Amino acid sequence: MSEKFLGKNYVVTLPKGLRLYRADSEKMIAQPINAWLRIAGVFLFFMGIMGFILERRVYKIVT
Repeated sequence: MSEKFLGKNYVVTLPKGLRLYRADSEKMIAQPINAWLRIAGVFLFFMGIMGFILERRVYKIVT
């Protein structure tokens, strides 16, 4: 595996000669940090909405 895209076909030079590699299919590798960031984003979004609701209730009680 390479971190950069080398193309569908690429050649690697080895001590015993050349080796040709070919990509037959793509593989999606899930990154768990994406799920955690999405959960944190949804949580912060709802906390923002709750902040507006609580602010209005506190304002009504104080005045």
